[in-house]
Amino acid sequence: MSLTTVERLAVAPRAVPEERAERPVPARATSRTRVLMLVSSIVLFAMSLYPRAINLDGYLTTDEGNWMGRTGLFTQALIDGNPAGTYQSGHPGVMTMWSSLIGMGPERALALVQYVRPDGLEKAPGYLDTLHSARRTFAVLTSVAVVLVTLLTWRLFGAGPALLAGVLLAVEPFFLAHSVVAHVDSNITTWLTVSILAALVYFWAGGGRGYLVASGLAAGLAFLSKAPSAFLPLFVPLLALGSLAAARQLTDRRAWTRLVIDGLLWGGLALAVAVVLWPSFRADPIGTLRQMIDYTETVGGSDHENYFMGAPVSDPGLLYYIVTLGLRLTPMTMLGLGLLVVGLLPFGRRAPSGWPIRLGILAVFCVLFLLMMSTAPKKFDRYLLPIFPTLEIMAGVGLWLMLRRLPGTLATRALPLALVVVGVAQAAPAALLHPYYLAYYNPLFGGGPAAQKAIVVGWGEGLDVAMEYLNARPNPERLTVAGFYPRVMNAQFRGAVLSDKQFDYAMADYIVLYVNARQRDLADRLRLLTRGKRAELVVTINGIEYVRVYATPPPSRREAAGTTFGDAVTLERSFLKSDERQYMKSDDVNPGDTLELTLRWGIRQPLAEDLTAVTQLISQDGRVVAASAVPVTGSHGGTSLMLPGEVGIESHRLPLPATIDRYRIAVGLRRPDNTWVAISGWPPKLAADERLSDTLVVIDSVSAQ
Repeated sequence: MSLTTVERLAVAPRAVPEERAERPVPARATSRTRVLMLVSSIVLFAMSLYPRAINLDGYLTTDEGNWMGRTGLFTQALIDGNPAGTYQSGHPGVMTMWSSLIGMGPERALALVQYVRPDGLEKAPGYLDTLHSARRTFAVLTSVAVVLVTLLTWRLFGAGPALLAGVLLAVEPFFLAHSVVAHVDSNITTWLTVSILAALVYFWAGGGRGYLVASGLAAGLAFLSKAPSAFLPLFVPLLALGSLAAARQLTDRRAWTRLVIDGLLWGGLALAVAVVLWPSFRADPIGTLRQMIDYTETVGGSDHENYFMGAPVSDPGLLYYIVTLGLRLTPMTMLGLGLLVVGLLPFGRRAPSGWPIRLGILAVFCVLFLLMMSTAPKKFDRYLLPIFPTLEIMAGVGLWLMLRRLPGTLATRALPLALVVVGVAQAAPAALLHPYYLAYYNPLFGGGPAAQKAIVVGWGEGLDVAMEYLNARPNPERLTVAGFYPRVMNAQFRGAVLSDKQFDYAMADYIVLYVNARQRDLADRLRLLTRGKRAELVVTINGIEYVRVYATPPPSRREAAGTTFGDAVTLERSFLKSDERQYMKSDDVNPGDTLELTLRWGIRQPLAEDLTAVTQLISQDGRVVAASAVPVTGSHGGTSLMLPGEVGIESHRLPLPATIDRYRIAVGLRRPDNTWVAISGWPPKLAADERLSDTLVVIDSVSAQ
């Protein structure tokens, strides 16, 4: 059977026996066609797997840590026979956890359990290797999905469109990027697409009941992947009813009976998959569904920091996804979609019978899914990923319709060359940006720079470069970094990491600003401190400044920082905040507040004894109204164990009296015998009244009002 023969096999909708009788039933595929399908499947699988496999150890995304921890707890619940413990998220993300578990193995998954706590998981031994192993399943599954989508497209439209669509999908940058991420979006994309295509074959292309079975099973897997799979039990019945209407059998009792049986089979298979693979659903289906619904309403229906067309917004509206679609599609896909419109126009060689209605159904799916996702305030570009395989199918059909206009059998002969050209053109954007596939944006609409001005960009890209740079600094394990996406940095940085909300000027050696924090006006403490400063490192990918790294600005010479005690210890920085004011922009606080003070000391010479930092809150009349004494410690212990160049950090809490007054905060160092260490050097521009005594220096003042 030639390629052109396959496309001419027009099959009526499921419920139209009269039309089926008018056309000969397709013969079994010849051995030549079977070989062609097998070889095509192998080539497409290899073509899909290679760019995914070489990116398994690529940059981290900010959400993967959540799924690593959930996978560990999910595995523990499976082993303990605790069904409720397998409910880890309302997404529900069950397929993500199964995929991660298969990739990393039970032993590695269980090893993560004891580290599942805020900012703790990423420091688990072998965390990066475990994550890279978890990603393998996603790479394999999405490569298999490319083959399944191609074969289903073959059944719907023939070999030519199917192979073109398969090549487009295999190296589509947006789908490729999410194929190597331990997250939920690639799974729902895979199973939702397979379910819809299989249902389309069954109801509209004369497929056997095996296609209905495949659609039902895939629907169950989609349900276990992500909440938007709720689209399937709404859309698939429309497919079935549409086929009945097309056959003019809406009043046929036998047709309705068959349809009800089909629906029960489809729903039963989807339900069976959920019951088998998710113990929580098996043990308490109603309670599990109620939790999922509550989660979807709370998370999906809530406002979320977003950015659109140059400004932070809570809900950017429908236009956000339209702009996103244009920025995420490739020029080759857009060409195919344009040619599809031209190819369906009523001139020249017409599209084969049955194609327009099937293409129309696929187009309706894309539009309805986009509209459904637009109803929720929370929007990200990846939420549109499930329609990308369908768009590639439609683009593949469009390219083939143009090839068909060649005279005679030239279309079939030109197909191999077309596949090469299409494959190279589609793969080039991802290849040029490797390993940052997610940084691709359509150059026809301005590429990366235009995307940065229009939508939220960045999910962790570039932070690997910044962490590599900081790990190359002297003694990186002694450094502290503050920034947005702390979990991503924590997994890759050898030192300590503070989130933007935990930022402490006295502790942080570097500040890392990420692109989408700058876009959305987040991490304002860090942005305020770095405003007008020159970045030490800027990471630019595809024209987008993803990361800026700043050395923490040194204190003013008029501050107490720089005071040296006993020629051995220097006060390097201090940071003051209160319980109510996490970042004090003025010296005004409320009576009764508790001040939180962090001090950073630098060791200049070896010390034989452990020193204690003493802070005093002094009223205007000179009384000490509060004090705190905390040992100065480094990474290995007290000052007697610290080496020259090492840093010691400690924190103090000073409660303010309930009376209105102005207070000064003084700092000194005390020996184990309670004697004070004399100050041996003052900052040159420090005011005279800040030099409280030869052992105490005033570092700040506050007004309780």
